[in-house]
Amino acid sequence: HFGENLVDTLNSGDASKLEVVPAITPFSAAHVMERWATMRAYFQALDFLTEAGVPAYQVRAVWQHFGGDAEKVLSLDPWQLVQVGLTFQQADEVADRLALDKKNPKRVQGALLHVARTGRGMGHLFLTAKEVLSQASLLMEGVEIPDMVRGLKELHDAGSLVLDRQTSPGTTAVYEPGWHHLDGACASLLKGRQV
Repeated sequence: HFGENLVDTLNSGDASKLEVVPAITPFSAAHVMERWATMRAYFQALDFLTEAGVPAYQVRAVWQHFGGDAEKVLSLDPWQLVQVGLTFQQADEVADRLALDKKNPKRVQGALLHVARTGRGMGHLFLTAKEVLSQASLLMEGVEIPDMVRGLKELHDAGSLVLDRQTSPGTTAVYEPGWHHLDGACASLLKGRQV
């Protein structure tokens, strides 16, 4: 029906333009437009992620996590890629390709998140703040401890990490939120069984 104008018609976002085709109902037209917009956003994000150097095997996970906002979010903060399983070094390489400043506070947060995730991968439910800061400093030369402490607090305030001073008296435990909840729930169950 539309011939060479099909792509332009779909890009218009106006579902009523599709309703002129016989047997296309308003519902079908709206569904087609919605699917087209989703697929278009996916392929635009795919182009961006590929050019930015995101490994091909991770593109799907990135899309599932960030959706249509992937380009917008990651062009400003590629260090969020550590949330979907990329290493801090891989996220840093993406930042290099995007010519982002190494002094960006989001880079510090990315390193801290990476260290927390890596600790979990080694069997720890939490790491102490001292361990996190020590390991993160190895990833980022020249970053001062006060900047990393500020980054930890910002991640805690945003709900990305939990700073807990009760789990281990005298230390600050750094958890990923889900693992903090799990650890607390297990402790409560065990405490309830002691009665």
